[in-house]
This record gives sequence, C-alpha cells and structure tokens, in this order.
Amino acid sequence: MPIINTVSSQDAAEKEIAALAAAGIPAGNLRDISDSWRPNLCDYWTEDKRAAFQLWAYDSYIGLCLDDREMNGYDDSDFYMMVYEPSSDSFHEIMFATTRGWTYPSYGSKPDAPPELKAKFDAHLAALYKAAHERKELEEIMTPEPGKRLQVIKGRKAVGVEGICIWAGHFKRGFSRWADSAFRVGIKTDDGQVHFIDAKNVQVV
Repeated sequence: MPIINTVSSQDAAEKEIAALAAAGIPAGNLRDISDSWRPNLCDYWTEDKRAAFQLWAYDSYIGLCLDDREMNGYDDSDFYMMVYEPSSDSFHEIMFATTRGWTYPSYGSKPDAPPELKAKFDAHLAALYKAAHERKELEEIMTPEPGKRLQVIKGRKAVGVEGICIWAGHFKRGFSRWADSAFRVGIKTDDGQVHFIDAKNVQVV
C-alpha cells in the first residue's frame, strides 16, 4: 500500500489526483471511507452532522514508496516515507502521518516499490555512503595534527612557512569564561624555529 491521503470530499480528491498525475506522480484508487471513520453520536456530532460527514481516501506515489520510518519527538511522532520522484530522478522523504493531528487512515501507508526500484535506491544509498566515507577520509587527512607537515597559507604572519606540526589543540584567548578559543597548531621549521598559528591558516602538505 503506497501513501494514503485523505480529504473531505470526492471533488477535492479528484483535483489532487489530477494535479499529481500532471506532475508525473502515479495516484488513484479513490474510495469513500466515510462509514469506517464516521464519528460516534455525541453532543457535537448530531445525527445530521454524522450523515453529512465525508472522508475520501486515495493513494499517491503508487509503486514509488521505498521505506517508511517514525521520528519520535518530545510529545508527538511524525511518520515519513522515502519515495522516488520521477520528474527529477531523485529520492526524498514525505511526511505522510503525524500524531500532531488526526491522520489515522494514513498509518496504513507502506512501501510498495518493485525490486528494480529498490535496487536503484540501494545503489543510490551506496553512492552516498561511499561519498561520505571518502569525505571523512579526506577530512582526516587534511586535519592538522602532530607529525604532519604543514604550511601556513594565510594570516597576518609567517605566510609560506613550512614545517612539522609539533602540537595541536584549543587555545583560549584570555582568562575570562567568555573568552574566545581557537584551534591552533605549533609548527617547527626545518631550521628549528617554532611558530604557533591558527589552524584555519594552515594546510597539510
């Protein structure tokens, strides 16, 4: 079952289905679910109001729903579906239900993607994980730390100086609790001079 949407009239549902179809998103299976969700008789829900109650459901992203998840908040929970967007050949999440309001029929939304789309999504995730891993490795390589050779590339002093990092750490500029701190490094040049520089002004060479 793909994403289940609910509206209060057949006309509104038909307009939403048409809008989705115009955007290339499969939608349909329009159905009247009023009897299943009609409120019980009470002071507010009189017989006349109950008789006039309408609730229509339709499905969207048919065959394009890949994975669902729940995000728990402090007081409420939101429910998300990962879907494939044909127009942009991309994947993104849609919040299809929430405990912040009345969305009970939508809780029945479930992934329905065929195997070939799941394989495409798995390849997409693998590419993201690979890129993230490579980015992390590059960040580790380019992070100044003792033993690495550094060069000062900007700043007010020692630009162009190159040497071995002998210290790296956070330095507090002053004694006040509100004093700024900066990540700094100590560079020892080949001739034995030592320079202490803000890490943002150096690069690993």
